[in-house]
Amino acid sequence: MAGRTIQPPSPPGAPGQPDIGYTPDHGKYLERGKRRRETEDLATTLPLGFPQQLRSELVWDGNDLAERYDWNYSLDKDDVNEIELALQHFKATMPSLKKPLGFISQETFPLPNLHRALREVSREVHSGHGFKVIRGVPVTQHTREENIIIYAGISAHVGPIRGSAGGQSYLASSWKVYNELAATRPDLIPTLAEPWATDTFGKSEKPFLSAALLYHQAATATDPERLIIQYARRSFTGYWGLPRSPYIPPIRDASRGGSRVDCGGR
Repeated sequence: MAGRTIQPPSPPGAPGQPDIGYTPDHGKYLERGKRRRETEDLATTLPLGFPQQLRSELVWDGNDLAERYDWNYSLDKDDVNEIELALQHFKATMPSLKKPLGFISQETFPLPNLHRALREVSREVHSGHGFKVIRGVPVTQHTREENIIIYAGISAHVGPIRGSAGGQSYLASSWKVYNELAATRPDLIPTLAEPWATDTFGKSEKPFLSAALLYHQAATATDPERLIIQYARRSFTGYWGLPRSPYIPPIRDASRGGSRVDCGGR
């Protein structure tokens, strides 16, 4: 029997909130866009400094990416043996240092030969297509704690600074998303670049934080062009047991300019 996807119930919005729930509704998005085009004089050009089109390996479409990019890095026997030695090194030395698992680093999980390949993986993640999959870790041969050590140890050689949270994810090209918006809805670019009220759900002294969702950094003599999108939908719509707080500004109000925010997508 096939499984069924369970969607969370949409919490009732605060007075004045638009009909935008946690689960994206492309039909409603199109309706809002149509209404705006009929009632407002929308911008047809991009703000100063924003490119008409981004060009990079970071622009990709999942429908054909596999035809031109192999995102797998497969560990060979020597790689696995080196990982096993690093695991034993960590387990033997860390108790004497009285450090928790969070102190896993390139130094405490040494991979002298594999390190170079993992730095190339890092380059691909940060400057190439944006992701890579490492295959061949013998997870069934280890305990849960050992697998955590191995995961964090390998990751330390890819990105030394560890994120505070994260997990299994779906992937999409944010650069591809930008190009689509710039071509079809340029009026949304300045709205996304304005500060948005981000719900803290009572976890901070401030009821909400203000931050732009879209940042563009032009190329310099030393650094490449960068586009950063930081977006977690539940911070604006609520989710399950965390309904959107009623005392923060409605998401239809941009913090500057009074533009109507209606950029829900698929």
